[in-house]
Amino acid sequence: PPKPLSMINEILRLPDPKIQIERLTNSVNEIIRNNPHNPEFLVQELKSVSSALFAQEVNQQVAKVELIHIAKSILSLDSDTFIEIAQHIVTQIMQSISTYDEADYILRDGLFSKFIDAEQYSDAAQILSGTNLESLSRPFSEKEKVDVYVKCAEAFLEDDASVDAETFVNKASPLINAVDDNGLQLRYKVAYARVMDANRKFLDAAARYYELSNITTSNIVPEELLELFGKAVTCAVLGKACQQRVRIMTLLFKDERLHSLQQISKYSSHALVLTKMLQEQLLKPEELRLFESFLMPHQKARTSDGFTIPEKVVLEHNMLAVGKLYDNIYFNQLASILGLDTYRVEKLAASMISDNRLTATIDQTMGLLEFGVSITELNRWDDKINNLLNEINEFVEVAQQLHADNME
Repeated sequence: PPKPLSMINEILRLPDPKIQIERLTNSVNEIIRNNPHNPEFLVQELKSVSSALFAQEVNQQVAKVELIHIAKSILSLDSDTFIEIAQHIVTQIMQSISTYDEADYILRDGLFSKFIDAEQYSDAAQILSGTNLESLSRPFSEKEKVDVYVKCAEAFLEDDASVDAETFVNKASPLINAVDDNGLQLRYKVAYARVMDANRKFLDAAARYYELSNITTSNIVPEELLELFGKAVTCAVLGKACQQRVRIMTLLFKDERLHSLQQISKYSSHALVLTKMLQEQLLKPEELRLFESFLMPHQKARTSDGFTIPEKVVLEHNMLAVGKLYDNIYFNQLASILGLDTYRVEKLAASMISDNRLTATIDQTMGLLEFGVSITELNRWDDKINNLLNEINEFVEVAQQLHADNME
C-alpha cells in the first residue's frame, strides 16, 4: 500500500536519527519496488519524501544520507521518471541553505547521462556544470574535476557551441598534468583539438588530430584512431594554403590509413580530395559536394565573400591548378571552369594575388589572367623603363643645352 506523507513525517519525528534513516530507506525502497509500472505515483511519492527532507526541523545528517540514498536508487528508473524526480531534488538543493553536494553530484551526473542519451547536449553540459566542485562537504579530486570539465566540453562541442566548450577545456588545462589516467588525458587532448577545429584554427587542429591518431596505448581501439585520422584530413583540407598545410597534407598522404577512410561514409571522399589537392589537380563540383555534405556546421560556415569555407578552399585550389595548365587564360573561360561568374572570378584572383597566394597579373583591358608573372616583376620592369626614359630625358636636355650654347 502507498506510504502517505503523514507516515514519512511520523518517521522524521522519531528521536533516534539512526532509526529515522533505517525506516526512511526502507520506505523509499518499498515505494520503488512496489510501483515499477506506476511512474506517476512513483514521481509523486518520491517528490514528497524528498521535499519533507528539506524541512527546517529535519536532522541535516538524516536528510543528507537519505538524499544520497534516493539519488542512487532512482538512477535505474526510466529516463522520464528519473529526470522529473532528479530535477525536482536538484532545484530544492539549490534553494536550500544547507549543503547536499554528494547527492547533488549524483543527480547531476545522472541527468547528464540521460540528456546525452536524448542528444540534448547543451542541456547535459549545463546541468553538470552546476556541480559544486569546490565543495568542502564533498571534496572532489583533480581527476574528478577534470572529468566534469571534459564531459561539459565534449557535450557543448556536440552542439557546435565552441565558446562554451573552450571555457571548460581551459578550466581543465591547469589540472590535467596531475591526472594519472591515460583515457581521461586522451579525452582532454581530443576536446582541445576539437575546440581548435571549432574555432577554425584548422591547421593546428589537423596537427593535433594526427598526433593523437598515432597513439599506441593498448586501451584505444583502431576505429577511434582512424576517426581521429579522418578529422585530421578534414582540417588539413580546410586549412589556408601555406607551407604548414603542405607539410601536414604530405604526412597524411603518406600514411597507409588514408585509403582506409573510404570504408567510413563521412570520410569516403577524403582520400580523393587530399590527393588531388596535393597533386594540384582540378576538383570537380560533385567531389566538393560529397566532401562538404558530412562537415560540421562551423566547417561549412559562409565567409564574408559569400562562399562556404570548403567552397572557397576548393575554388582557390582550382585557381592554382588552372595555373599549372595554362600560361594565361581569359576570365570568361576561367569562370566556366570554376563555375562562377566573371566578376567573382576576377575578384577572387585579385584577392589571392594581393595576399601573395597566387603569382599572376590581371589585364583588365583584355579580360586576361596571366600566370607566373607577379606584380613585383612588372613593377621592376616598369622601374627599369622609367629609369631609361629619365636617362633619355636627361640626355635630350643636355643635348639641347649644348646646341643652344653653340648657336650663341
